[in-house]
Amino acid sequence: MFLETCQRLSIQPQQALYVGDHPLNDYTGAMNAGLNAVLLNGFHEGVAYIPQRIDKLKQVVDYLD
Repeated sequence: MFLETCQRLSIQPQQALYVGDHPLNDYTGAMNAGLNAVLLNGFHEGVAYIPQRIDKLKQVVDYLD
């Protein structure tokens, strides 16, 4: 899904930023596909191993170049 989307957008995976709320399906999946990723807090608490987290979607701009 991640790579197919990048292909359809004509971008490289490392040019994408994926925002998701599930630590395994969203964050880890995107990172394993080579995308940058952030986890939106508030849906799956108690996951300590993910450093890239946001509390509000407006914080996404902090991760954009």
